[in-house]
Amino acid sequence: MNILVIPSWYNSPSNIILGSFFKEQALALKNDGNNVVMAYCETVGVRGFSTHHLYKITKQDEDGLLTYRYYVPSYGCDRFHKKFERTAIAYDRLLKRVLSEHKIDIIHVHSYDPAGTSITKLRNRYGIPVVYTEHYSNVLGELDSYHKKALEETINYSNAVVAVSHSLRDSMVKRFKREDVWVVSNILSPLFTFKPRINHSVFRFVSVGSLVEGKGHQLTIKAFHEAFCHNEKVELMIVGQGNYKNELAGLIKEFGEENRIKLTGTLPREKVAELMQESDAFVLPSFKETFGVSYIEAMACGLPVIGTRNGGFDEIFNEDNRFGYIIDVGDEEALANALEQVYCSIDNYDSKFISETTIQLYGADSFIKHVNEVYQSVLKKR
Repeated sequence: MNILVIPSWYNSPSNIILGSFFKEQALALKNDGNNVVMAYCETVGVRGFSTHHLYKITKQDEDGLLTYRYYVPSYGCDRFHKKFERTAIAYDRLLKRVLSEHKIDIIHVHSYDPAGTSITKLRNRYGIPVVYTEHYSNVLGELDSYHKKALEETINYSNAVVAVSHSLRDSMVKRFKREDVWVVSNILSPLFTFKPRINHSVFRFVSVGSLVEGKGHQLTIKAFHEAFCHNEKVELMIVGQGNYKNELAGLIKEFGEENRIKLTGTLPREKVAELMQESDAFVLPSFKETFGVSYIEAMACGLPVIGTRNGGFDEIFNEDNRFGYIIDVGDEEALANALEQVYCSIDNYDSKFISETTIQLYGADSFIKHVNEVYQSVLKKR
């Protein structure tokens, strides 16, 4: 099968891990015997003009994946509600280039904003079926008329619609009245595997997620301080970047926890995997998740996890205490208690079982099986 993968966001020199799971999915499809091409288009603000090759389509092998990139200036298209029209023009040029060099059987586009909307606008022009996967829960929030119309068109004009979790699927079906929404979970990178836990002199909790309010890092810091203020043998590493960094750093300083709570910033995927394998447990009390890739990455490394009933983790965790703890969103006392309980009972967790179960459910084999069902369903209807 010849597959063109088009993500709505992707990695760049300034953010090397952005959209990494799109590349991992594409490589898994390639390893399954398919011909896979990645194509990415981005609108660039004035500050990025000097660092991007504007209006030039580049093509290169990126980690074994043939990748086309195209950058166009935004000129305020977001502000003036011209984003989808502008990106549709850009994707039209990008598609012409790709299709002049490759036979494509199916286009798999990720997220409606902006790639999904842009590609479905062009569907009839090229006659290639489009599979659209949504990852973000913001599709269920309040949208202005411009974005709502774009989302509805993407859902209605796609040959197949996929959600990354059952909870997101159920909400999309209820809101947009399209019953045939598939569920294909995000893929688990093979980087995240079990290694026997080494006894550390210090017990380490690790957390991975953007430094934004919705990830609940502030709650984690408060609960950690409450649970272990008199225990110097416990530490917390928070991986990620975002506009909440200064506030979180200030909170750490306020509690006098600079020596035990570290903000690492963004790390390469390989380093995140290594950090998880060298840690003892994972915590992320997000307010809302459509899936939660970092949870399954930690579990694949054999770590017990602490998360919240946020939509995504509920589905992954399934109320099974053999994998850790699930608490209500925003419950600081429950989080402090869960941290303490995991610390005290770490030897009761079967890390190998946690890892093997997670890989079986979310590894490449599972992803390929489910996404192929979607592709074959679409191709049979042509």
